[in-house]
Amino acid sequence: MIGMWRRRRSRLDALAGRVEELEHRLDRVAIRQCVSEVMLATAVAFVLRAVGEDLLSRLMNELRKNVSATASRQTVALEMEERAAQLLDQIEYFARLPQTTDGTRH
Repeated sequence: MIGMWRRRRSRLDALAGRVEELEHRLDRVAIRQCVSEVMLATAVAFVLRAVGEDLLSRLMNELRKNVSATASRQTVALEMEERAAQLLDQIEYFARLPQTTDGTRH
């Protein structure tokens, strides 16, 4: 009976170690995703800053329509749609920063 308890305890310890390793990996993936979103938002915003206000508005509206159209009503899809909408808000904010007198933006 003691041997069986030790084997069970050993398996539980191994599982706990595996869970901890998976949590660490998920944390790293989340960090990479965050960095990727910031890089994408920055790059797209710089590109959009080069277009006129009318075209910028049309592009942002089209991007928002595409995000809404591709998401189904499942919970994960709704969360992804919300994240994409937030990312588009960030892109639009940076794209609309006021320009300086030399044509560049702050």
